Amino acid sequence: MKAVVLLFFIAIISTISAQQPTAGDLIWSADPSPPPLAFSFFNIPPPVGAEKTKDTCTDAEKTAKTQFCNFLAADEPDACKINKAILCDAVPTEKVCDATKFEVCKLNAGLATCVAEPTCNKKVTPANCPDAANVGKVVCDDSGSDPCLKKNLVVCKAPALEDPVSCAGMDPSKPYCVVPAAGGDATCEAAGPTHTACTVASKFNCKQEGILPDALDCTTYYKCIADTANPGTFKVSNERKCRPGYAFDPALPADTPCRFTNNDARFCVKSNCGKTFGLQILSYLYLKADQGQVGVLCLGSEKNIPYVFRCGPGTTLVRSPTNPLDADCVLTCRSEYQKAPDNKSKKSYYVCYRSNGVLVPFKETCNEGETFDAQNLKCV
Repeated sequence: MKAVVLLFFIAIISTISAQQPTAGDLIWSADPSPPPLAFSFFNIPPPVGAEKTKDTCTDAEKTAKTQFCNFLAADEPDACKINKAILCDAVPTEKVCDATKFEVCKLNAGLATCVAEPTCNKKVTPANCPDAANVGKVVCDDSGSDPCLKKNLVVCKAPALEDPVSCAGMDPSKPYCVVPAAGGDATCEAAGPTHTACTVASKFNCKQEGILPDALDCTTYYKCIADTANPGTFKVSNERKCRPGYAFDPALPADTPCRFTNNDARFCVKSNCGKTFGLQILSYLYLKADQGQVGVLCLGSEKNIPYVFRCGPGTTLVRSPTNPLDADCVLTCRSEYQKAPDNKSKKSYYVCYRSNGVLVPFKETCNEGETFDAQNLKCV
């Protein structure tokens, strides 16, 4: 009996050993219908928002020889990170776009192609610098999207660009970089360039200085400045428009406030003035609580043009108790001597002091000739 059992186990072990693959064998046979559990983790599509690589190509994509960029446009807001062209084939391949030429991957009729995108040069982005014909020429620093704020000279120098040179630093009386209408090298001038994007807008009410969004159009924003002819008031110096596929985002720097959205409605933030009235706080996906607030005062008057306000860190937007057409950024005191800028004037600021044991914000004014530096929280 023991001999029979021993022979039985030897037979089983011999059968299993014969089925084990040896060097050069395939794990799965050529049978197109593998066992139910025979799958590869590499055949599982990447989750939404994950970067696609050649290793994530599914069997179906390999069969169809599908082409991809490493991010679906809706998953990666930063277009400059979409920089790999992927071909799903029997042996998937991947091409990395040339960063020295500021290339990004774009899909066109199902083909993944690397194309030049000069704005991806994070140092400076004069649109004509990557053109070999302009090497050595002087252009304006176009690192921002506003042609009215070009204030630096840049020499196009292959393969990189020279550091910008401040016009105001060379001659305070000529702070603007201007490219002559007839062409040639850019020069520093006393007046800014004439450009269609710099026309004064009449459909926006400025209630403070700074960069403010259009409450009804997420692709338009304005630069508001103090109206010296009417002290205490503000006016639009120019209207600006984001490029197609981009929208205004206050979480970005003031000189480059347009975020790549690929027309995703989640990033297009607008007020619903006309349907409701009063003060509305706009909710931006990337604007953190400690970065301040953007709000809209919908009045239904003055041709239904809403008032837009922007508050700095540590402040909250509230409707003015004394002026129904105004709103104020109120400092929320959390510690003594805490400071915050005044959204209505660069010459004043708020600071928290103790009054009868309670922290209370007080408004103070900088010395003559000084303005409040919102970054460093002091008068300079």
